[in-house]
Amino acid sequence: MRALLALLLGAAVLAAAAPAALADADPPSDVLLLQSVYYPYQPPVSDKLRRTLDSVVASAQKAGYPVKVALVESAVDLGAIPQLFGKPSQYAPFLGREIAFKSKDPLLVIMPAGIATNNVSARAQQAIQGIKIDASKQSDGLVAAAIEAVPKMATASGHPVAAVPVPSSGSGKNGGGSTSPLIVFGAPVLLVALAALVAAFRRRGDDEEDDDGDQQAPAEAST
Repeated sequence: MRALLALLLGAAVLAAAAPAALADADPPSDVLLLQSVYYPYQPPVSDKLRRTLDSVVASAQKAGYPVKVALVESAVDLGAIPQLFGKPSQYAPFLGREIAFKSKDPLLVIMPAGIATNNVSARAQQAIQGIKIDASKQSDGLVAAAIEAVPKMATASGHPVAAVPVPSSGSGKNGGGSTSPLIVFGAPVLLVALAALVAAFRRRGDDEEDDDGDQQAPAEAST
């Protein structure tokens, strides 16, 4: 039981340390391996804008254009490479290489300083040249630009996607930005610990049954 308690304690420590570990790396490259959009950590994105972008990206995927979107509001979103903040044209190919081992999907990177792409056609690149970013709206401004950009990129690449109006930000904000690192990295650790706990209880039950059988055997032999 002491070994089991040590395992559970170690799992809890690893799960708690997951956000710090991710913060030292490149958060968008981790998140985009699991989902299609990386949202800024702070400030949180409006619920309406987030739902709209998720819907637009899903429509693009359904049309055969599985685009990845990285919305980088501050240097915090870049973890260990803050020097690339404000340089979307440099960060886009860097991020593209980071996630290329899983897929080579079209990539859209939006920062307050501008928009950049990777692995897209020349027509798709041209289609988004006129999009403006309202940096005064911070994270919501980046999402609004992405909502406008994704249908244009998909349509220019031969995968028509209808443009949708950008909703007003409103006052509703969700509780955070991208998928929590605790969920992404901590959950598998906790599942392993839980499986070990279940296995330990099963072994303990089997051992108790064996002990009961051994205690009853001499009484049966003596009769």
